[in-house]
Amino acid sequence: MTQKRPGDSHNDVLRRELGLDDSPPLERPERADSARESGAVSHARDALADWDPADADSQKARRAVCEVVGWLAQQDAPQQRADVLAWADGGVGGYAASTLWDKVAQPGLRELVEAGVVEHRRNVGYEIVEEE
Repeated sequence: MTQKRPGDSHNDVLRRELGLDDSPPLERPERADSARESGAVSHARDALADWDPADADSQKARRAVCEVVGWLAQQDAPQQRADVLAWADGGVGGYAASTLWDKVAQPGLRELVEAGVVEHRRNVGYEIVEEE
C-alpha cells in the first residue's frame, strides 16, 4: 500500500516493484480506466475486487457502487441515503434507485467503510476519505 500511487491498481504496484514493467515511469501509459475515474473510484474498485453481494450480480453491483463513489467524490459534503436516491432517480448501473440503495449501494458502502475508502457518520452521511 505504501508503494501505491494515485490511479495505480495493486497489479500496477506489483509489476513495478517486481521489475515486470519495463517502460520508463514517465512514459508508461495510464491504466485504461484511470483517465476517467477519480482516485476514490480506483481505491473503491480495488477494495471491492473480492466483494460478493448477497442479492445482486457481483460485477454489476461493483460497477454501480463505483458510480456512487464517483458521485460522492464530486460532492462537497457528506451525503445521506436521500441524496443518493435523488441522484440515482434515473437509475444507476441498471438498478432502480430503491433497489440500488437496498441491494447494492448501502452494502457496498459498508464494505468501503471497513476498507477505509469511505467514512460514514450516523445522521450525517457518507463521504470519501481523503488520502494524505
